[in-house]
Amino acid sequence: MSILDNKLKSATLSGCPSLPSWTQINLDEERDAQIRRIQGIIRDVPSPWKTMGSVSPAVEMMVMDVLQQERDDTCLPDGYRSACMKCLRALSKDRNIVPSSLSSQDVTREGTNPVCGGGFADIWKGRLHDIQVCLKVLRMFEPEEKAVRDFCQEALVWRQLCHPNVLPFLGVSKTLFAPRHCLISPWMNNGNIMSYLQVHPDHDRHTSLVQVAEGMRYLHNLDPPLVHADIRGANILVTDDLRCCLADFGLSLFAGSQTLNSSSRGSIRWLAPEYMDPDLFDGLYFTARDIYAYGCTVVEILTGKPPFSDIKYDVSVMHEVTKGKRPPRPPLKVFPDDELWSLVMACLAALSSCRPSVEHILSILTRKFLEDRDVIANTPSLVPFEESPTAYFASDTEGGAHRRLSPRMRSA
Repeated sequence: MSILDNKLKSATLSGCPSLPSWTQINLDEERDAQIRRIQGIIRDVPSPWKTMGSVSPAVEMMVMDVLQQERDDTCLPDGYRSACMKCLRALSKDRNIVPSSLSSQDVTREGTNPVCGGGFADIWKGRLHDIQVCLKVLRMFEPEEKAVRDFCQEALVWRQLCHPNVLPFLGVSKTLFAPRHCLISPWMNNGNIMSYLQVHPDHDRHTSLVQVAEGMRYLHNLDPPLVHADIRGANILVTDDLRCCLADFGLSLFAGSQTLNSSSRGSIRWLAPEYMDPDLFDGLYFTARDIYAYGCTVVEILTGKPPFSDIKYDVSVMHEVTKGKRPPRPPLKVFPDDELWSLVMACLAALSSCRPSVEHILSILTRKFLEDRDVIANTPSLVPFEESPTAYFASDTEGGAHRRLSPRMRSA
């Protein structure tokens, strides 16, 4: 019998009021009463996310919507909002659903063919009212139920993120490409950082490195911390104002939820050695995976080539990494900074516990590359994210998935 069951039994036997439970929520109650009951469960029940399976199918979507509203209210305590997120993830994983506010009925696609395609998705152009958007249409190589579950988890995680160096999430559509689902985000004309650098080789690469690290710091400082798990040039998009944004959260994992089996997927040339060699795996240093990938991405951005560009096959890269090999230092004319190279090598340490934190990385980068600049003007990533003009997208469509308003606007 679980601790929660023991508490419920003891409360009943002693004549004390029992703890609230998900089974008590029903459609016959007024909306305000339903909200108060859900708030009570989050507030009073230990680990309420562990019993999400008891939510009645009749109220599951209502529960998801209330949990999302509570999660969005920044006036509430961080611990309470974190519990709401855990409940959202648990119910989404159990039922393969997302809050109704994420769905958009107003998105349209442009053209009859995708713009490009990758291993796991096709990319289409579309429009959401007057905004040109990117439609990421997932391919279904896996059993449909698992593919839908993965889609829901990616959408749910991405929906919670809001920072100038994270690609904004605008919603989902389950009907536009049915039976395939799609994720909606702003269209980035500049593409990813690597394709942008091919056209604009004189772009300030050091500022881009700072911006990517800012996005990573935001993810790692969440409660619980979020591991992107696929940081590389292809997943760093460039906005019209030349700001780098982390994209593609299909492999992302919250701290405490990852095991070697659950997190061993990733792009081999950027993948930390502990996900290739089980003897090196240490679940305590979960964010160190991103630190390793960031070190590889520094080399990629400054050289314009992927890590281990001298090795043709990924399987050969894996073999070399497990033997302790790391990307060699580029020629001095390409990578002249000794301190920056020392930082890269620290990021690529074999033991995850020996890699620097993102705070340490940023302290070095900002001192080296930003101390003599107008920081706000040159690095939009350092603007407080709640004030960023790209932080929220709104329209006149009530309840649309793209309607993301600040807490002040929502409470008005």
